[in-house]
Amino acid sequence: MFNLKNIFNEKSGEKVSKNTSSSFLGDGKAILDAVDDGVLAVDQKGNILAINPAAEQITGWSGSDAAGLVFNSVLKITNNDGAEMLDISNPVNRVLRTNENFTTRDLFIKTQSGKITPIFLAVNSIGGSNSGVVVVFRDISKELSDNREQAEFISTASHEMRTPVASIEGYLGLALNPPQLMLVQNLFLKKRTKTLNTLDNYFKIY
Repeated sequence: MFNLKNIFNEKSGEKVSKNTSSSFLGDGKAILDAVDDGVLAVDQKGNILAINPAAEQITGWSGSDAAGLVFNSVLKITNNDGAEMLDISNPVNRVLRTNENFTTRDLFIKTQSGKITPIFLAVNSIGGSNSGVVVVFRDISKELSDNREQAEFISTASHEMRTPVASIEGYLGLALNPPQLMLVQNLFLKKRTKTLNTLDNYFKIY
């Protein structure tokens, strides 16, 4: 059975080569090759032991070029200001030192071409004994764009629906003023006004 923990333990003392992904992962390479998220296996010294095709596509680095490099040469994590996160501020370094797993959707990576890409990032310690970490990440540009479009649609729709509601409220207010209205009519109009006020308050939330 494919087990990253066992692989780390077996390979931790071996020298990293340009064929790292194949030799390091063995039978597990086919599994990681099929994963849509980018995956990096990093040893306790911060060197890349393996990189899957999804990670290659996101970062712009080929597996042969990335193998054996320090992880932050390939996975350049940046904050909201575009500043590269180094030393202990870098989540990968932090997990390597503390063995405490880390997950976020608020960071970015700078690809080999210089493009800044928002990512989901999860860094997990292997075995909890400073054996290394597995870094999982994915491009969330489309997710963020879809969320913005949805928020804009809700805001626009609620604004357009508030406009006729406000007009109807105005007419009902005028209709309620004449004192000669029959009691039943008055009660009916008051109920409709209450309903419209409820709708109006609901749409104001958005």
